[in-house]
Amino acid sequence: MSEAQFTRQVLAFNEWKRDIIREAVRFRNWLNEHHLMTDDLKEQIEEALHQLISDQITVAFAGEFSRGKTELINALFFSQYGRRVLPSTIGRTTMCPTELFYDRRLDKSYIRLLPVETRASNVSIDSFKRLPDKWKHIDLDPNDPDAMSKAFSEVAATKIVTGDVAAKFGFDVDALEPAHDGRFSIPAWRHALISFRHPLLQEGLNIVDTPGLNALGYEPELTLSLLPEAQAIIFMLSADTGVTATDLEIWKEHISHLGGRLHKGLFVVINKIDLVWDDIEGEAHVQRSIEKIRKLSSQQLGVEPDKVIALSAKMGLRAKMDRDGDLLARSCLDQLEDLIAGGIIAEKERLLQATLVRSLFGLIQDARDALGNRVDAMREQRTALADNIADSQSELVALTRRTKQEQAFFQRAQIVLKSGRALIETRLPVLLSCVGAERLREHYGVAKTSLERSWTAGGVNEAIDQFFAALEQDLQKLDSEAGNMAREIQKFYTDCRAEGLIGDMKVPEFSAKEQLEALEQLHSQSGRYQLRLTRLASGQGKEGVRFFNALAEKARDIYVSAGRNAQHWCKDALNPVIQKAVARRNLLGEQMQQLSKLSAAGQTGQQRLAEAERMLGDLERQFAILDNSLQVLKRPAPQIEVNRIVTLD
Repeated sequence: MSEAQFTRQVLAFNEWKRDIIREAVRFRNWLNEHHLMTDDLKEQIEEALHQLISDQITVAFAGEFSRGKTELINALFFSQYGRRVLPSTIGRTTMCPTELFYDRRLDKSYIRLLPVETRASNVSIDSFKRLPDKWKHIDLDPNDPDAMSKAFSEVAATKIVTGDVAAKFGFDVDALEPAHDGRFSIPAWRHALISFRHPLLQEGLNIVDTPGLNALGYEPELTLSLLPEAQAIIFMLSADTGVTATDLEIWKEHISHLGGRLHKGLFVVINKIDLVWDDIEGEAHVQRSIEKIRKLSSQQLGVEPDKVIALSAKMGLRAKMDRDGDLLARSCLDQLEDLIAGGIIAEKERLLQATLVRSLFGLIQDARDALGNRVDAMREQRTALADNIADSQSELVALTRRTKQEQAFFQRAQIVLKSGRALIETRLPVLLSCVGAERLREHYGVAKTSLERSWTAGGVNEAIDQFFAALEQDLQKLDSEAGNMAREIQKFYTDCRAEGLIGDMKVPEFSAKEQLEALEQLHSQSGRYQLRLTRLASGQGKEGVRFFNALAEKARDIYVSAGRNAQHWCKDALNPVIQKAVARRNLLGEQMQQLSKLSAAGQTGQQRLAEAERMLGDLERQFAILDNSLQVLKRPAPQIEVNRIVTLD
């Protein structure tokens, strides 16, 4: 796959998203125009739009230093500049975690660098992101490659400090590079944010470039947040070393357990295959050597062979800069691009179709069905007028009588609908109290107090275990309370069915299983740091507080998402019934207005028929708008269409 083709696939994905956004906006406007918008429906549509607009694809690169992570990023995304944009030379060039993205809000390119001294505080990186004045800011000019390279080199800056200072910042002195006079070299920056005006970044692609083992082990947010939240992780090895002890340590401690949560998005790249290119032995020998390395790495890491790619980032970058197709093919860079497009983008499309697109589809379909009833009624009126033009007034009186009878039926049904709204108002707060903010603060405070009292191995383990046990107990209570509420909703369904408002409907299932599994995963990850926390008695207390804050912040996100899902579940269970009734009532009101117009004095039967034809034409045009929106939402996303996967009926 060429770089242009890869770019086209990302652009196609975003064009598909824009089509969905356009139809959602069109539907929102249609609801407002026909006075069918409710507060709950507006909230649902606005949230879907927000998620679609802010949706991003994040690809993280991980591995020990000198594996070529930054060189691969240059080859994949920056070859058009004819040079290495990101610093990529022998040694440790990525000294701090680096996020590449495009800041749509500011709409400009820049670098922001968080000083390493902030590691002496207990403030998380996410918290510092909300404090821009704490970062060093460098403006970037994408049209000046020389200035960009100079600015990017600042990301790799280091400073010389004593062992005590390095330890204060949370570094393992034994793992640092010695400088002189008994001092050590450490990164000058704790974290780097790079907003860059690049076509793929502007389309929502985010890149995370991580340093080696030392940073992964001592900056908890990398393994608790940045890596788990990526849609894909590309784990880097080097062909000249194979899987080393440190590679295996990074893999086991920080990467391998993420495979289940990332679905298809965990890949292994063996870089620097150009080191085994040997013209004397011949190409067949070279390919056998590369295949041997690939299979051995697959076995050592326990990864499916088709997710292990052997390539040369250096030669791929050179081939792209020189437009050398043969060298590009030999570098095998296009194989990784195929995986990214075919795996990551397709999985992202599948998730969006299974959630947001399906939800919007259901809302529009409900509105179209209600409008379809109105079209049928108008066709009946038109036919009745056409069959009895001579006595159209009598026919209109009969139609008006039937419409008023139906309106009276819906007025009686309002009593049932009020019970549904009362159910939301009274039971939803009880449901959400199971995972309320106050409970979370209480759990955090208890755990933090327990940690401060005992930094022994047993004390640390017990405090963190109790923290997660409390959160898990709340989620289990949420599940139980949702079960009680589901029975009440089912009774509401029964009452609605008795009034003829709905047919047979089952209450959607609710489960906090996903959040419970996420908490269990986070708990397991935290265990990798608990042994390190027991060293706090030697003066590293701030590091422990910083770790626990990062851990609690990630747990909070999971905890809050459970409450948010419960709220959506409750409204999703009741809103379709309420919305259908409201839509039918409002459309009946429109029907009465139209019948009133048709009954205006002084009109002939032929004039009334012509007016009915005009009204029917307008309704049919509105129906066609909604039907067209449904057809757009039915279309498979680009990568799903390529694979001929049907995901939406």
